Amino acid sequence: MRPPNGIFPPRSPHTNGGMSAQQQLPSSRPTIPKISFPANADSDSEDDGPVIVISGSTNGPAAPQIAINGHDGGVPQIPTISIDGSDSGPQIAVSGPTKRSLADLPPPPAIKGKGGLVCGGCGGPIIGRIVSAMGARWHPGCFRCCICDELLENLSSYEHEGRPFCHLDYHEKFAPRCYHCQTAIVDELFITLDDAELGKRTYHQQHFFCAECGDPFLAPASTNRSYTGDGVFKADEDDVGFTVYRGHPYCEPCHVRLRMPKCKRCNKSIRDGMQAVEALGGKWCWECFTCANCDRPFDNPSFFLRDDKPFCEPCFSIMIKNEI
Repeated sequence: MRPPNGIFPPRSPHTNGGMSAQQQLPSSRPTIPKISFPANADSDSEDDGPVIVISGSTNGPAAPQIAINGHDGGVPQIPTISIDGSDSGPQIAVSGPTKRSLADLPPPPAIKGKGGLVCGGCGGPIIGRIVSAMGARWHPGCFRCCICDELLENLSSYEHEGRPFCHLDYHEKFAPRCYHCQTAIVDELFITLDDAELGKRTYHQQHFFCAECGDPFLAPASTNRSYTGDGVFKADEDDVGFTVYRGHPYCEPCHVRLRMPKCKRCNKSIRDGMQAVEALGGKWCWECFTCANCDRPFDNPSFFLRDDKPFCEPCFSIMIKNEI
């Protein structure tokens, strides 16, 4: 039957088992990239330029986006690529060679010293290049540091208890350490301090200084020096004496200032052997302990106290007479 206006209405989709005839299954074909150009391509905006967008399923990894910006002052811009989605990805961990401790070291090579072209490390015959070290012959690949496995053919090597060590590991394990900076002393001038109370210590020469003011005790020298800790130097007249106090070395002025008692009036240190007076809860230089009235030193240690102030006998007698 023909409708009055001559136009047939759109036909409804036929159903087949409850599924729409127009329903489509997801396509597995890759999505075609789309290039979009901004409407104001002729403007001066820095963001003008084509943008390539690759869209796809939201279930998979996000596709990259390539953005080509416009020109900035006549200089073309570098295209940028941005990839959305999770930042997680394969991670590769790169680490250096594993170092062994002294307790985990294998026994020293037992082949060392035998005649013939026999490797001192693996004991096998040597054909080709030879490394002669530690009184034995080695394959170049067998002569390694026993701590870090570094090849030692072209490096400085050291022997300790029949084992080869590289320069770094040998000094890290066996070199004396500076008491101040706690680093190994390698091919440097150092000082050995042997004190009855503190024990034996080693210092870099430039690190042996007063713990308070930082002034060095020793003048520069060309040889290593050893001292007993009594602060008496005989090597150089420019050396400065020191005193060990509470585990640290001090020069004489700093030691006196920090350790010695101070005068209650002038606040100067009172050294051993100086004439001083101990009164009124502290120590005084002899010339600083004076009468509160006439400001003269006392002829003898006797004085009269009033209002926590010392007075000599003549001044105190006058005060008493005036009060009567």
